[in-house]
Amino acid sequence: MTGRRPAGPRHPAADAAGATVRLGTDASVDAPAGGGPAHDASVHRSSGPCLDGHHDRMGPEKRAAPAVTSAAARPPAEVLAVRLRQALSAGRGPVVVGVDGRSGAGKSTLTAQVVEALVRPADGVDRVTVIEGDDFYGGGSADAWDARTAPERVDLVTDWRCQRDVLERLRVDGVARWQGFDWDSEHWDAAVAPLTASTTTAVAAPLIVLEGAYSCRPELHPLLDLRVLLTVPREVRLRRLVRRDGDDHDAGWAARWSAAEDHYFGSVMPPERFDVVLGTG
Repeated sequence: MTGRRPAGPRHPAADAAGATVRLGTDASVDAPAGGGPAHDASVHRSSGPCLDGHHDRMGPEKRAAPAVTSAAARPPAEVLAVRLRQALSAGRGPVVVGVDGRSGAGKSTLTAQVVEALVRPADGVDRVTVIEGDDFYGGGSADAWDARTAPERVDLVTDWRCQRDVLERLRVDGVARWQGFDWDSEHWDAAVAPLTASTTTAVAAPLIVLEGAYSCRPELHPLLDLRVLLTVPREVRLRRLVRRDGDDHDAGWAARWSAAEDHYFGSVMPPERFDVVLGTG
């Protein structure tokens, strides 16, 4: 989320070198390589879980203590690319990564840089699947958000159930389809989030990246192999948001998102709960 009222996608798709295998809308997809199931893998936005039978993979209480890494003198993208190459070299199926951080931290830019660095067919990585967290914005009016506590905002700002189910579909079926939030809708602040008429399709690649604020929330931990936090000084983030949003920048929305992020990154997902922490200053 940013400091403006929701008005449209806020970042470019991370499709460096044609690497992203998020196929856009209404794509026809064959069964994934390796003979995965070809049945309907659509995920439906709703107030409850999108799938039954969620698999409890290795959660935070079951995994080893995280090895937190600082970018130090090296660019964050370089540090993360090295870590991901190590994970990919294990060859145990797709590596699923969450790239988290506050509004304006540069998560989309980091993701695009990492994709560009990693996509090397000679090394066995010919593509990366990138899932944009903005597709799962929960919607709602300013009055509705103002009536919510910070914990309630954190719970409702993204449809994490559908994020979870998309990751589950990609792991199990190799394909996931969903309808994203309609950022161009005149009813962007309706009580029920407006969704696009078209369907987005993603095909599992060796590396799957869920990018966006709240992408490493605890409910998604069982499906994430690596939880990444990108940190940037507050003044840098604010300058970026104002420059990026332009006339759409809204101090009221900025304050709403900031309050939710303060709670999330302070109490729900403090730095020590991430596997990798990257900073730019």
